[in-house]
Amino acid sequence: MTKTCNKCNTEKPLDEFHKHEGLEDRQWAYIEDGKLPEEFDGGEKVPKRFHEEVERYTKQKGKLR
Repeated sequence: MTKTCNKCNTEKPLDEFHKHEGLEDRQWAYIEDGKLPEEFDGGEKVPKRFHEEVERYTKQKGKLR
């Protein structure tokens, strides 16, 4: 998975993007098939409220990527 950097307008792998943007101390959870994983990429558990938010949005607007 890649993301385009707003600073230099280049596409980077997510881990490089996060370092480049100064976000390396954060953890991420990406929606796949309309659901969040149980854990962030750093191993911490994704809070229930985030799962509920995705579920609520999905019911209103349709499945997320």
